Amino acid sequence: MTHIRMMLATAGIFLATGVIDAARADDRSVTLYTGIIGSGVFHCNAVNVSRETLLITISVIGPEGEVLAASDPMPTPSGMEASEDFGTTTRASSDAYCKFVVSGTSNRDDVRAVLNANRASTFTLPDSTTPIPFYVSRIVEAH
Repeated sequence: MTHIRMMLATAGIFLATGVIDAARADDRSVTLYTGIIGSGVFHCNAVNVSRETLLITISVIGPEGEVLAASDPMPTPSGMEASEDFGTTTRASSDAYCKFVVSGTSNRDDVRAVLNANRASTFTLPDSTTPIPFYVSRIVEAH
């Protein structure tokens, strides 16, 4: 009788280990971040360069950790882009960065992600009353 109990206990341990490994395999994900920069508008873009469809969630995060904008999880097929935008080119400059949560892979090389920040404004020279327009665009890679 004790042999049967021992065999059942051993089978139960193997079964539980298999279930845990299967759940862990479905929970593959990686998170990428850009650096923080000041701008008026923030475009967070991620391209799936893997061979599988990935689920990508993008957030624009303020300097105090507050979420300024967030996407729903986006199924992104191979070769396609997912993006989230915040702000306008003419709004006052503020600081933010992008956060990319990618489900379906544990390899950060399966995604290329960037923050493209733009700002348009004007300035006036001290000896002039004529405003001079300018446009600034910066691109920061996610790692």
